[in-house]
Amino acid sequence: YFSEMEEDLAMKHSTEGKMMLPVLCSLGNMKDGMYGGNYHTETLDISEYPSILQEEADFGLKILSDFFEPVYFLNDILICSCKRRPEYNDIVIYFDKNGRLYIRKYFETHLEPLNGFGERIQSNRYDEFKAKGVVLRVVREFNIEQYR
Repeated sequence: YFSEMEEDLAMKHSTEGKMMLPVLCSLGNMKDGMYGGNYHTETLDISEYPSILQEEADFGLKILSDFFEPVYFLNDILICSCKRRPEYNDIVIYFDKNGRLYIRKYFETHLEPLNGFGERIQSNRYDEFKAKGVVLRVVREFNIEQYR
């Protein structure tokens, strides 16, 4: 799944002097262990972000369900780096060998589900998963309706 998307994510591109980051948006029900495949890409203008973040960022992942609450909310965009290796306590985007997507907190001994839902993946199974991006920052879309 992710290898098909890598072409879309290959390079950030510049539009009229702006640094644009590709953002993956799933067309399916976004949840833990969901299958990839159907997606479209949007872009996020990161021109005003710190230069170190611009250099590290490779892609974004838009959260399109409430499954990951209270950590991530509907329309949050996770800015991710493919260059960074996961370190203790990082939140990482993983794909398994069947193309299922998982968002987990990295520990040396296991991968922890963010909100208590989903499987804790023990380190003896790490070879079944490929880290595709370490979350660098979350961009929140403010929507007053979600607070009414």
